[in-house]
Amino acid sequence: MSKLILIVDDDAVTREMAAEFASALEYDIMVYSNGEDALRVAGQVECDIVLTDYQLGVGRMNGLALAVNLAEQLADRPKVILMNGRWFPEVEVGPQKPVSVLLQKPFTFAEFKRALLSVAA
Repeated sequence: MSKLILIVDDDAVTREMAAEFASALEYDIMVYSNGEDALRVAGQVECDIVLTDYQLGVGRMNGLALAVNLAEQLADRPKVILMNGRWFPEVEVGPQKPVSVLLQKPFTFAEFKRALLSVAA
């Protein structure tokens, strides 16, 4: 049974690289450039993991808000990996938190794989 990962980033290069990495790990992939579209789709499909950037464009829902909305709206919520080029002190991480793992950008394939394996059930 394949696992589905939603990749959310406003940067096309990061989306493409993350999609290639996830494909190499045999994940089914859906990609989005903003949190609003990802949130709408996450409620319609059974996704296992949401990999989202923290900053998703000016005036758009950010990745942390996406994680919080997923936790509030979905009973069987996906695990969220939050990416960013720097850490944000307000982000609490853990199994019962909206964000499961932080992934520092830029990341290597090994770091990406480790993050996915850490949340895979």
